[in-house]
Amino acid sequence: MVDVRGKRPPVGAGRVLGEERLHRADEESLREDLARLRSQYAAVRREGAEVRELLRSAERDSMRKDKLLQELLSAAKDLSRARL
Repeated sequence: MVDVRGKRPPVGAGRVLGEERLHRADEESLREDLARLRSQYAAVRREGAEVRELLRSAERDSMRKDKLLQELLSAAKDLSRARL
Protein backbone atom coordinates (compact mmCIF):
# COMPACT_ATOMS: atom_id res chain seq x y z
CA MET A 1 0.00 0.00 0.00
CA VAL A 2 1.43 3.39 -1.06
CA ASP A 3 0.01 6.83 -0.27
CA VAL A 4 -0.30 9.80 -2.67
CA ARG A 5 3.26 10.97 -2.02
CA GLY A 6 4.61 7.55 -2.91
CA LYS A 7 5.47 6.68 0.67
CA ARG A 8 4.52 3.57 2.49
CA PRO A 9 2.47 3.99 5.63
CA PRO A 10 4.22 3.15 8.89
CA VAL A 11 4.38 -0.49 9.85
CA GLY A 12 1.20 -1.50 11.65
CA ALA A 13 -0.86 1.36 10.20
CA GLY A 14 -3.26 -1.09 8.53
CA ARG A 15 -3.76 -2.80 11.84
CA VAL A 16 -4.51 0.55 13.49
CA LEU A 17 -7.03 1.43 10.79
CA GLY A 18 -8.65 -1.97 11.23
CA GLU A 19 -8.80 -1.43 14.97
CA GLU A 20 -10.40 1.99 14.42
CA ARG A 21 -13.08 0.41 12.21
CA LEU A 22 -13.61 -2.29 14.81
CA HIS A 23 -13.78 0.35 17.54
CA ARG A 24 -16.38 2.33 15.56
CA ALA A 25 -18.39 -0.86 15.02
CA ASP A 26 -18.17 -1.57 18.75
CA GLU A 27 -19.35 1.96 19.53
CA GLU A 28 -22.23 1.55 17.10
CA SER A 29 -23.29 -1.75 18.64
CA LEU A 30 -22.98 -0.23 22.11
CA ARG A 31 -25.18 2.69 21.05
CA GLU A 32 -27.75 0.25 19.65
CA ASP A 33 -27.63 -1.79 22.86
CA LEU A 34 -28.01 1.38 24.91
CA ALA A 35 -31.04 2.48 22.87
CA ARG A 36 -32.59 -0.98 23.22
CA LEU A 37 -31.95 -1.05 26.97
CA ARG A 38 -33.39 2.45 27.41
CA SER A 39 -36.50 1.39 25.54
CA GLN A 40 -36.86 -1.74 27.68
CA TYR A 41 -36.28 0.31 30.83
CA ALA A 42 -39.04 2.75 29.86
CA ALA A 43 -41.44 -0.12 29.16
CA VAL A 44 -40.66 -1.76 32.51
CA ARG A 45 -41.15 1.56 34.32
CA ARG A 46 -44.55 2.00 32.64
CA GLU A 47 -45.51 -1.54 33.57
CA GLY A 48 -44.37 -0.95 37.15
CA ALA A 49 -46.47 2.20 37.38
CA GLU A 50 -49.51 0.30 36.10
CA VAL A 51 -48.97 -2.49 38.63
CA ARG A 52 -48.59 0.03 41.47
CA GLU A 53 -51.84 1.71 40.44
CA LEU A 54 -53.63 -1.66 40.34
CA LEU A 55 -52.28 -2.41 43.81
CA ARG A 56 -53.49 0.94 45.17
CA SER A 57 -56.91 0.35 43.63
CA ALA A 58 -57.10 -3.15 45.13
CA GLU A 59 -56.06 -1.78 48.54
CA ARG A 60 -58.76 0.92 48.39
CA ASP A 61 -61.34 -1.69 47.41
CA SER A 62 -60.17 -3.99 50.21
CA MET A 63 -60.40 -1.18 52.77
CA ARG A 64 -63.90 -0.29 51.58
CA LYS A 65 -65.04 -3.92 51.87
CA ASP A 66 -63.38 -4.29 55.28
CA LYS A 67 -65.23 -1.22 56.55
CA LEU A 68 -68.52 -2.56 55.17
CA LEU A 69 -67.89 -5.94 56.83
CA GLN A 70 -67.15 -4.27 60.17
CA GLU A 71 -70.39 -2.26 59.90
CA LEU A 72 -72.40 -5.38 59.05
CA LEU A 73 -70.85 -7.33 61.93
CA SER A 74 -71.56 -4.47 64.32
CA ALA A 75 -75.18 -4.24 63.11
CA ALA A 76 -75.61 -8.02 63.46
CA LYS A 77 -74.16 -7.90 66.98
CA ASP A 78 -76.53 -5.07 67.92
CA LEU A 79 -79.48 -6.98 66.43
CA SER A 80 -78.46 -10.10 68.35
CA ARG A 81 -78.37 -8.14 71.62
CA ALA A 82 -81.74 -6.58 70.92
CA ARG A 83 -83.36 -10.02 70.53
CA LEU A 84 -82.09 -11.19 73.90
